[in-house]
Amino acid sequence: MKQVLLDCVLNAPRLQRGLSKSVGVIVCTLVYSMSVSAFTFADVMAKEQETIAAGKQTQQQIDKIEEATATAVNQYRALLKQSEDLDKYNNQLNDILADQQQELRWLREEITRVNHLEQDIVPLMGDMIATLAQFVELDVPFLLEERHARVENLQQLMVSASASNAEKYRRILEAYQIENDYGRTIETWSGLITTNDTGERSVNFLKVGRLLYFYQTIDAKQSFLWDVETRQWLRLDSRYNREIQRAIKMANEQIPSDLLSLPLIVSRH
Repeated sequence: MKQVLLDCVLNAPRLQRGLSKSVGVIVCTLVYSMSVSAFTFADVMAKEQETIAAGKQTQQQIDKIEEATATAVNQYRALLKQSEDLDKYNNQLNDILADQQQELRWLREEITRVNHLEQDIVPLMGDMIATLAQFVELDVPFLLEERHARVENLQQLMVSASASNAEKYRRILEAYQIENDYGRTIETWSGLITTNDTGERSVNFLKVGRLLYFYQTIDAKQSFLWDVETRQWLRLDSRYNREIQRAIKMANEQIPSDLLSLPLIVSRH
């Protein structure tokens, strides 16, 4: 600004040659005013640019702070959700643990009851085998060799240290089930029979449940029926030979099943 005023003063004589004094003063004053105005506008613009730059920097800092804040909030929410999930998982584990503890108590009680039960079941199994053996002796005498062998196997099993009580009990129940099934089946098989009249000979046996028990000679000319009361074989009239032969074939599935007319001993009591 000083340089501008100096130029105006130095050039004043030249200006005065062509202009009046008052005009020269006005020109100098105008130049001075324009210089002052130009300097003030540039300074304002510079300040405004600085302010804008500072504002941008501040905004950038604010954006960074907001971004960091949002990240922290998201992390907090994620940790909070994880904490809630862990609480639910821990509660579920506590429920499972409580249930397992209850089941463990139940198992201990069951083990105690089983120990007492084993002490009672051993004599019971012995009685069941004895009852089965007696039943076979008093029953219709079919398949006696097979049935006696089954009872003897059970008696040997009872003194075996390698078999558990559960296995022994299962085998006894299985034997009872087999005996029960005999009463619901029709069976036939070939075998030997010894009598006082004919000695030993081959015959065909026929069992209809436990109700009827026959044997017939191989040539189908003689048929016999077991009398439960006298426990002896009764020879049947020859008119039954054909029906008994048909029944044997039906049991062997050689002919279709059909109605049969078989003799039945009526109790004398």
